[in-house]
Amino acid sequence: MLPKGNYGAFLWHRCWTKCRSAARRGDHVPDPWDRFVIDDKGRMPSSTTSFFTAALFLYVVALFFLLLPTTTSASSSTTTAKKATPTTIPPAQRHKLDRKMSMKRETCERTVCAPYHRDEGQNCANKCVSEACYEEVYANEPLEDGEIDHYRGRLFTYCVQKELQAETNRLMAEQRAKKANKG
Repeated sequence: MLPKGNYGAFLWHRCWTKCRSAARRGDHVPDPWDRFVIDDKGRMPSSTTSFFTAALFLYVVALFFLLLPTTTSASSSTTTAKKATPTTIPPAQRHKLDRKMSMKRETCERTVCAPYHRDEGQNCANKCVSEACYEEVYANEPLEDGEIDHYRGRLFTYCVQKELQAETNRLMAEQRAKKANKG
């Protein structure tokens, strides 16, 4: 008899002896390397049963992790209130608006937000640049000191650009109206 610790060799030996006896009788000869041997009572050995249990468990876990990203992305898209919209402002005009916004931010940092360190006064500077955009983007969850949030930063910049563009359009319309009234 083979040692108990070597179960694979035991199965091979058992299958080999069954093969020899089946061959002597003229019956069907089972494959000696067959892993899933059925014992005399019609049951699979415990190692094979545990293999099937482990395989089923791994299949379920893999299926869970494959479906997890689709369920989280679907739920996060419904909970996000605002999504970034593509800019419809032409690049040249966007560049001018960026310069206006940075000049406005620098003015705010030098005057209103001067007591704060540059990294700690982000909320103050954003609120000073545009109160309406600050309320729209940062009101629910203000930035922490030193925090950088690129997504909300882009939303804030886009909002300020739209605001500055509307202000520029309004001033140009007033200038046209003055010229029309003079002439």
